[in-house]
Amino acid sequence: MIDIAVPNTHNLTKTITDKQNKYQELAKEIYAMWKQKAAQVILIVISSTGIIPKSLSQSLTRLNLHLNTYIQMQKSVILGTCSIVRKFLINKTTEPNPVDLQHTRIGEYFSTEAKT
Repeated sequence: MIDIAVPNTHNLTKTITDKQNKYQELAKEIYAMWKQKAAQVILIVISSTGIIPKSLSQSLTRLNLHLNTYIQMQKSVILGTCSIVRKFLINKTTEPNPVDLQHTRIGEYFSTEAKT
């Protein structure tokens, strides 16, 4: 079983522990039910800012992936995070909430611009 997770940096260790515990029981059931030789849990965890745990290299090795794969993973995660932040910021700047802007200089700018 392979599970991929992209938590926040401060939740990295907790996510690894939670996923290990969650899937360990399932691996035991699969092993017993389907009479398999082995059932392994392989976690791919990388934070939303590209931080990787030490266990990632072991996971990549177990999957017969090149150890430098983590560089591509980091790049993908960081670009994804940037895209999410960019979309959020664009929505915030294109749709100003009049209540939020009442007491700010930006609010004065938007209100004077709207009057002209």
